[in-house]
Amino acid sequence: CTAGVMRACPEGTFNTQTEQSSPNACLPCSPGKYCQGVGRASDGVNCDAGFFCTGGATVSQPTTTAQGGKECERGFWCGAGTTSMTPCQSGTFNPDARGTAISFC
Repeated sequence: CTAGVMRACPEGTFNTQTEQSSPNACLPCSPGKYCQGVGRASDGVNCDAGFFCTGGATVSQPTTTAQGGKECERGFWCGAGTTSMTPCQSGTFNPDARGTAISFC
């Protein structure tokens, strides 16, 4: 609440406590997770495989840093809930974006 007006936390954030008076009480969604919609009372759920979420993500498959992450690039793979891209092992390569497991390399 600010000046007696309730305000929901924006997308990409959550707040587990009630009756907070400051917008600073909204916490960014944890890395590897996304918080879609406003007014979340709990941290988000894992981002989809093939994408990575860096924190404060608003969608399960972010494609821009403004959405809190990006798609996994060629030469890498990203499991569900990933916070960064994992490179393929030496001698292997993933020719496609959005690889979801090491077997794509």
